[in-house]
Amino acid sequence: MHASAVNFALGFFGWPLDGKYEQVITIEASGFNNTLAPYDTCPNANAHNKCDRSLTYVKEWTGIYLKEAQERLQADLQPTEDGQGFNLEIEDVYRIQQMCAYETVALGYSKFCELFTEDEWEGFNYALDLVFWYESAFGSPVARVQGLGYIQELVSRLTHTPIEMYNTSTNATLDADDLTFPLNDVLYVDATHEVVVLNSRSHSRLQRRSSNLNVIQTVLTALNLTTLAASGPLPADHIPQHRSFRVSDLAPFATNVQFQHADMFAIGSYMSLVLSCPAYPVQSDDAGASYIRIVVNDGPVPLTGVRGCPPSPSGLCPLTTFIEAQQTTVQEVDWEWGCSGDWEVPEGNAWETVGGWYPEKDTDAE
Repeated sequence: MHASAVNFALGFFGWPLDGKYEQVITIEASGFNNTLAPYDTCPNANAHNKCDRSLTYVKEWTGIYLKEAQERLQADLQPTEDGQGFNLEIEDVYRIQQMCAYETVALGYSKFCELFTEDEWEGFNYALDLVFWYESAFGSPVARVQGLGYIQELVSRLTHTPIEMYNTSTNATLDADDLTFPLNDVLYVDATHEVVVLNSRSHSRLQRRSSNLNVIQTVLTALNLTTLAASGPLPADHIPQHRSFRVSDLAPFATNVQFQHADMFAIGSYMSLVLSCPAYPVQSDDAGASYIRIVVNDGPVPLTGVRGCPPSPSGLCPLTTFIEAQQTTVQEVDWEWGCSGDWEVPEGNAWETVGGWYPEKDTDAE
C-alpha cells in the first residue's frame, strides 16, 4: 500500500514530491481505532453468524452452479490402482476459480481459467455478489455500523469542522491533529488494500492514509446508496435477472470511489458546473450553489436514497442536504449496540436486512 500511495502521488504531482503532499500510514491491528479497518474495534464484526452470513448462501449456490464442473474435473483426478488421486469437493472447485482471478491479476494469465465454462464464470461472479452482500454490504447486520466512523470523517472534511465525539472507529490521536487530519485541503485520498476510497474536492494539497482490506461496501451502505440495493436480498438458488447489486461493478480490483464537490455558476440561460457535468436550465436560487456527487468506478451513483437528495441525471445532490442527511445517520446508528450488543440473527433468509442494519434493541427487555 505504501508503494501504491507513492505511485499515486508521483502520477498526480510529478517528481520531486518534497513538500507536495503528506502521507499518514495508519495501524491495522486489534485495539487501534481505524476507520479504514473498523472490524478491529467492532467485536460483532468478527462474530460467527454476524460477520459471515454469506456462508449458507454461498454453500447452496456453489453446490448448484459448480456441480457439473466438479464431475468434469474429478474425472481427471480419479484414484489410480495404488490409491493415488484427489477427491474434489465443491469448495475445492470454487477455490480453483479464485486462483484464476488472483493469478490473472498477479501474472497476467492463469491456466485455471480454461477449466470453466462461461456460465460457470457467471455463477462465480454471482457467488461473490452473495459474499459481499451478506458479509460487508446491505445484507450484513454489521455493515452500516462499520461505515459510521468514515462517515464522521467525511462530514468533518466537508464542513471543515473537527469531530466532536470519538465514540466509533475514529482515531482521536490522528483525527484531532491538523497535521494528520487536515480539514481545509481540497484533495484527500484514503486507501485500503483492495480498494481506494477517494474524497475529491478542489484545492491543492493531498493527504493520504493507507490501510489494509476492503471497507468500501460498508461505506457505501452507511451512505444510504439504496439504489444499489433496490432489487432486494439476493437468493441462493438462482441469479436474479435484473439485480442492482453487482460486485464486479462496485468492487473490482483497483476500485475507486470519489466524493466530488462542485460549485454551480450561470452561463447565459444554463447552469454550468466546475465538474464536467451536463448543463442545467437556470433556476433563480442555483447560482453559487454547492453540490456533491459520488462516483464509483467512473459511474455516478444516484443519491435518491440519501434523505432529501432529488433525482439528478448526473447524481448531484445539494451539499447542505447531503451533509444534513449524513449527520442524521451519525445520530441514528448506535455503534455500541451494533458492535458490542448481545444480539443474534438466524442463518439464511429467516432474517434479512437491505440497509446493513443490526437488529433493533429490545427496549422492553431493559
